[in-house]
Amino acid sequence: SNLDIHSKSIIIRANTFRSVNLKEITFRENCNINVEKHAFTRWETSSLVKWPNVVQLIVDGKFGDKTSPNNRSPIPIIHENAFLGYPVKSIQHYKQYSYLCQFWSWIVNREAKHHTKKRVHLSSSQHNMFDCLCKADIEMLGRICNFDAWLPKDLIDAIVNDFHSHDCVMRKIPKDIIWKVVEYIS
Repeated sequence: SNLDIHSKSIIIRANTFRSVNLKEITFRENCNINVEKHAFTRWETSSLVKWPNVVQLIVDGKFGDKTSPNNRSPIPIIHENAFLGYPVKSIQHYKQYSYLCQFWSWIVNREAKHHTKKRVHLSSSQHNMFDCLCKADIEMLGRICNFDAWLPKDLIDAIVNDFHSHDCVMRKIPKDIIWKVVEYIS
């Protein structure tokens, strides 16, 4: 049997899908999804989960190219250990997505913060918002730079563009050098 989830927002708790005889689960597009640890345990490996397209865009490194800072799709949160008892390849795929999801969520939150802040007048012809990296930002950058798997160019570009546009120090650095600075400070 199949399960179509039409909810706009859903949390899938531990052991929700445990030895269930489902052949397919389908989530709607633009759904806020939070899949907790061990939500899928010993589920039939022949079964299929159809995630919103954004999941594959993030894994393929195309999320930044297919969306804009003002119009990002909700990013499904899938715990790195959401799938228990699955083939290693599947588990690695979801772990990679889980980390990329965390990285993208961080930059999307930074982008949203910039759009809600008050504008600072630097001169009569310049209107922009600037901030500086805090300890949490530097820690996240450290996690990103130490990521074991391939780091998508679209994520790097989103970080560089955010810093170049909104960071009080990085905005003075040429874009092609910002990522080197990020690697150095983290």
